[in-house]
Amino acid sequence: MNDDIVDLSSLDVTHDQLRMERLMREINRAAAPELERRALQSAPISTLAEVWRWRRMLVAASALVSLVGGSAWLLGPQTNRPAGFSPASAEVAVALGVPNELLPYFETELPQ
Repeated sequence: MNDDIVDLSSLDVTHDQLRMERLMREINRAAAPELERRALQSAPISTLAEVWRWRRMLVAASALVSLVGGSAWLLGPQTNRPAGFSPASAEVAVALGVPNELLPYFETELPQ
């Protein structure tokens, strides 16, 4: 623990009003071009542009849906599958990161 006293007087806005007003003017002057640009941008973003901005998360979400759907197909009931098809459900569960405590549930046969 550090017991040194930290001088925070420079953060006191009432100490030097002139300095604070000058600082606020400088900030407003620096922000003026960006504020003007945003005010002139009156057209809303198109739907396609919004989808393009979210493309990484959309790709990740679609990959997750594919993974869950594929897992459900592999680990689901064995109906309408070709003869000799075996998803090795415990191995698939391990590959998907299922905790070891849940593996016995994947090794049991589901009712047809």
